[in-house]
Amino acid sequence: MCAPLVLIALHLDRPAEVIASMLREQGYRVERTADGAAAERALLELSPDALLLGVHLPDCDPWKLLGRVRAVNDMPVLLFSAEYVADDAIRAYREGADDYLSYLTPSAEGFPRIVRRLTRRVPCAAGAARAAAPQNGLQVDAATRAASADGVPLALTALEFDLLSTFAEHPGQALTYEQLLRLVWHDAADSGHARVKYAVLRLRRKIAAATGDTTWISTVRGVGYRYRLPE
Repeated sequence: MCAPLVLIALHLDRPAEVIASMLREQGYRVERTADGAAAERALLELSPDALLLGVHLPDCDPWKLLGRVRAVNDMPVLLFSAEYVADDAIRAYREGADDYLSYLTPSAEGFPRIVRRLTRRVPCAAGAARAAAPQNGLQVDAATRAASADGVPLALTALEFDLLSTFAEHPGQALTYEQLLRLVWHDAADSGHARVKYAVLRLRRKIAAATGDTTWISTVRGVGYRYRLPE
């Protein structure tokens, strides 16, 4: 039986226990650390499938830790704080987090969001893979979750891969922020555009680094974004 491992790096016992209990009920294995040093050791020694990281974890700069994780790993990373701080949320999305949540969010609202983020990459929880045919230099392999542009492999996070797959499935179509939130994040009710904006920005940069072309994904002013087939 598949049992993905989730590392919870959160110093407050009660919210950590609630989240851990819910995840175990869903079939996940859970390890918990309560400070930055222990979290770093667990990341190295346990190689978890996902990280739930507290913004106020003792002895830890969460932004530096997020950066180190993102430099080598595409695992889902969710940041948690006692209160929702808009500037922190924007920074989290900009630097590659899959989500930013308050651990005080009622479980009926917050926990489904946690599970949706984790199922991006966890084999036993993920839904059926979507396939996208090769398109003018873009190759998206849903089975292996690998992508390349002009023959150059793209080092994408799980979120970025889902975003690219969605664009590839709708070539030439202007996708609104709301459509992308529904198709990629499965959060149709979320009216915030920051997570879409920064995910697209990171994806554009990676495609441009591989191809030298910055126009594969264009902004449709006041609407959202369009993926065009390179000529």
